[in-house]
Amino acid sequence: MGSTAPNTFKKTAHDRWANELGHVGCNATIYVDGNSTIHGDATPGSSASVVMEGNSEVSGSTVPAEEPYVLPELSFPAGSKSGNIFVSGNSGTLASGTYHVNKLRLNSNSKLVVTGPATIVVNDMELNSNSELIVDATNGPVTFYVEEDFILDSNTLLASTTWDPADIAVNLKANNVIQPGEEVELDPDVDLEMNSNSELYGTVFAPHAYIDIESNFELFGSIIARGLHIDSNARIHYDENLGESDDDEELQYEVVGWRSVTVQGGAN
Repeated sequence: MGSTAPNTFKKTAHDRWANELGHVGCNATIYVDGNSTIHGDATPGSSASVVMEGNSEVSGSTVPAEEPYVLPELSFPAGSKSGNIFVSGNSGTLASGTYHVNKLRLNSNSKLVVTGPATIVVNDMELNSNSELIVDATNGPVTFYVEEDFILDSNTLLASTTWDPADIAVNLKANNVIQPGEEVELDPDVDLEMNSNSELYGTVFAPHAYIDIESNFELFGSIIARGLHIDSNARIHYDENLGESDDDEELQYEVVGWRSVTVQGGAN
């Protein structure tokens, strides 16, 4: 479906994603499974540690944090939702502006181009298999606010025309955790899916959600979540440009990291 970025982009991105600033943080124990690598620091909670399985590697420090990290509150733009945006085929377009809709859904093998700047507030957002949502960020970025379900099905792509993660922000409000702890019980009525062989170029903020990233999924940008599990061969590439700021400007994005735990009915 043409989800691979141009070679010129890959060459430029290498300088931002192949270094040692992909720091990972957690308010509890960080579990690094076998054959996993963290290119940066792994900072567990103040009374926790980093547990490493065979052939895993952390290139930086594993010193615990001095105090817990408190996630900021997520505020949604006010407005009443009406209607749906359903896309079939390769000719879907959405002009810049602010949208409040019940559902945004791309059917299989479809494509939607959203012109920025735009703000899209939805109850549910779903990209079905082999679909692409492309942001034209020539005049500004696009921010998504999702109340409940967020699904990236297999072989989907969410990216901008410049492949710059700063062009797309995905904010997820859903709380899918029924029972926290070492064995996390998830709410079956809430779908938060990042499925195999898909790519997302952007930032993800999900302060109340546990996200399970499936094998061969790639995220270019950053992710902040209540809990995070990364399956085999999935990759998160932190874009160092997201951390650039003027001296007096507060950083907008941070890498919080992942914690691998047992999910009821699933594997570690």
